[in-house]
Amino acid sequence: MKKQIILYFFLLLLGSRMEVSAQSSEEQNVSKAIDGLVVAMIAADKDMLNAQLSDALQYGHSSGLIQDKSGFVNEVLSKAPLVYQSIEREKEVIKLSKKTATVSHILVIKGKNPTGDPVNLRIGNMMVWEKEKSGWKLLARQAYKL
Repeated sequence: MKKQIILYFFLLLLGSRMEVSAQSSEEQNVSKAIDGLVVAMIAADKDMLNAQLSDALQYGHSSGLIQDKSGFVNEVLSKAPLVYQSIEREKEVIKLSKKTATVSHILVIKGKNPTGDPVNLRIGNMMVWEKEKSGWKLLARQAYKL
């Protein structure tokens, strides 16, 4: 499993580097932070998740559910309602303003529900990232149905 995670992370970084050549170095840092969040969600790794998230996180799902940091982390760790297998980003736009970055993209998510049935989602997503001493942290996220 760890080899798969490392391989997936490598492929994410390779793919994002090819797509972000026109981005500034700080935009690339935000993109790498998003890569880290994706890897943490697929790995369902508490330490990795906590490293990517602001303590003041507001995480909005496309269903309308809003969670704080502990609620979101606990959901990912519980692997319910979804075990993440892959998360791809399309049409990503990163905008910077001082120590804040807004990100919009389409997420294509593949996973399984707790009974093992496949789940395929395609949703819109808007994120707000804040630069802290330790790097970029997810402050807010709102997904929406397409």
